[in-house]
Amino acid sequence: PHTLSFRPLVLPDSVVLTIRVPETARVEPYASFDGKKQRCLKRGESLVVRGWRYPVPAICNSSESVDWFNAVKHSLLWNVRGSFQKPLKS
Repeated sequence: PHTLSFRPLVLPDSVVLTIRVPETARVEPYASFDGKKQRCLKRGESLVVRGWRYPVPAICNSSESVDWFNAVKHSLLWNVRGSFQKPLKS
């Protein structure tokens, strides 16, 4: 896998993440957000990711963090073995 969707990051909302393509990069990478149209990042360009200043309201069943982590866990299939995988040997 060559995308961050296979390596999810959970960061505090105060973090500003800057991803820079080195001038010496062998290839120019592509960025895609929410599976939409890709954009080529040129050598020397930067991509800045920051949280939105307005929080997204959510209805929580038990608590904010538990509900959120459960939603992410089920969406990304964390700790789920697919039917195509061999059984774990003990």
